[in-house]
Amino acid sequence: MKTGRKLIAVLCSVLLVLTSLPVTVQAVAGDYRYTVKSDRTARITAYFGSASELILPETLDGYPVSEIGMGAFSYLDSLRSVVIPDRVTAIADSAFASCANLTAVAFPESLTGIGSFAFYNCGRLREAALPSGVTAIGFSAFEECGSLESVDLPDRLLTIGMSAFRSCTDLRSVDIPAGVTFIGEGAFFACSRLEEFRVDSRNPFYFSDEYGVLFNKDKTTLLQYPIGSARTEYVIPFGTEEIGSFAFGGCDSLKSVTIPDSILSVADRAFADCTDLLSLVLSDSVTEVGDSAFAGCKNLRSVEIGKSVLSIGDDAFSACQRLERIRVDGQNPAYSSDSYGVLFNKEKTALLQFPENSEQWKYTVPSTVTEIGYGAFRSCRTLRLLVLTSSVKGIDAYAFDQLDGLKKVSFVGTPEQWKEMIILFGNDALGDAELIFTDSLPEEHLTEPGTRPPEEHLTTPSTEPLPATDADPKPSDAASTEPGDDPMGSAGDPQQTGAAPSKSDTNLTETTVVPPQDGTHLTTREDRPIDTEPQIPFGDVNGDGKVNSSDARLALRAAVGLEDLTEEQKAAADVNRDGNVRSSDARKILRVAVGLDQF
Repeated sequence: MKTGRKLIAVLCSVLLVLTSLPVTVQAVAGDYRYTVKSDRTARITAYFGSASELILPETLDGYPVSEIGMGAFSYLDSLRSVVIPDRVTAIADSAFASCANLTAVAFPESLTGIGSFAFYNCGRLREAALPSGVTAIGFSAFEECGSLESVDLPDRLLTIGMSAFRSCTDLRSVDIPAGVTFIGEGAFFACSRLEEFRVDSRNPFYFSDEYGVLFNKDKTTLLQYPIGSARTEYVIPFGTEEIGSFAFGGCDSLKSVTIPDSILSVADRAFADCTDLLSLVLSDSVTEVGDSAFAGCKNLRSVEIGKSVLSIGDDAFSACQRLERIRVDGQNPAYSSDSYGVLFNKEKTALLQFPENSEQWKYTVPSTVTEIGYGAFRSCRTLRLLVLTSSVKGIDAYAFDQLDGLKKVSFVGTPEQWKEMIILFGNDALGDAELIFTDSLPEEHLTEPGTRPPEEHLTTPSTEPLPATDADPKPSDAASTEPGDDPMGSAGDPQQTGAAPSKSDTNLTETTVVPPQDGTHLTTREDRPIDTEPQIPFGDVNGDGKVNSSDARLALRAAVGLEDLTEEQKAAADVNRDGNVRSSDARKILRVAVGLDQF
């Protein structure tokens, strides 16, 4: 009996606890589904109607409507305008995302917050007159609202989330109120018609100059250049120390940007897709260049790297279609370049970047090189013959991606040494090229700087020629040959174009020819498939079922040697699948965690 009484007492206690917990009541009223919040107000969670002009109800079954819930009206193509009633204080994440035909929203004065992705991809939304009470705009809240011409930011606004107005291509100007304390990375990135920022002079955190450029208050960080400006030149003020992420990204008018000696770092994608930028000189003060910092600068011809640059991120100069040379100051302790304009680490053990529009149609990788870096030869237009030595032990991901013109690879070594080389994914061009094993390579085999193959061989059927510009040199008559000549055969050899035969060309012996076999000769670490899925999701390094900043921090600690990871954790942290846990993996995880990227 005593045991029975105790059991009944325990059950009663459990019931008492359960009945004291808040219960979420879900109900349907007309075309709306809603929940009742703890304050006895309603949150709209779904809409089942098809109205084009919608006035939301003030109450549902007697409960005042105070919130538009997550995704409640998302992907509603019929919706053209919406009136949100008074007492609504919050519009939650993705509430109206991808409402393709939404053109107008009437916001209530009671509104205080707009969630992340709330109006994402509402491509026809023309204006956002935010009421005075709004204090926070979530990340990507109005991203991809391409028709948004104006946005009124209220005086009480405190935070503008990352990518909040990204790709709002019709936005012309932005007034930053005095109270704004935080503007997230890329908040106004890819706003292609944005001509100026105007920051209230009373704002203690931000500043805009006479050209409408956005800085932090003490002007040490240039945060955003208005890329819709028609100016072709801009001089960054002396005293600026950092060029922020996406700061000039997508600007297609600037031909010249003067980087002062005070600049210390150029952040990720700072100049990405600046299509008219012609040349780049990184002053001796610059110590760091971020990932993809100059990616997509398709008219960039030359890069000068000063003596203080200690870090250059992945893909810093990728997709620079006209880049002919990279020159590094001889005093630089971390990087170097050769006479062909190729970028290496200081000891020339790692080849980091081959200029995409190099004058070389054949290139011998120096025998000091043991590793060819991520994306090093990607999309190179001119390369037809590559010579590698057995000193190369590893080829990183995408090093030879999109090289349709690469015809032959000469390897100074044996087939066994080739098979021992670690070749990561994205290097299909090596598998498609004819592989030749050679037994020797005299130093004279290196081509002279400035040697180009005949013009008709610079473009293969799958590689579109670059558009001509006034700055393009005219083809030399001496470089021309008869149609049908093969740069890999006699037409491409010096002795067939009037030059003396090279000793190296006559001494290069072919011992084994391996035809392409769909890349089956490429090997990976321990001969295991490189793209094997990890047991725990990508990015979830600590295995707690979600991807957040703690995972990025753990990956970064592992990258710098402060943390030992299990094999399962390493698989989750190696998000770019290159076989290593690097700081770039940690950055990717963090960007995914905050919604700026995805795996």
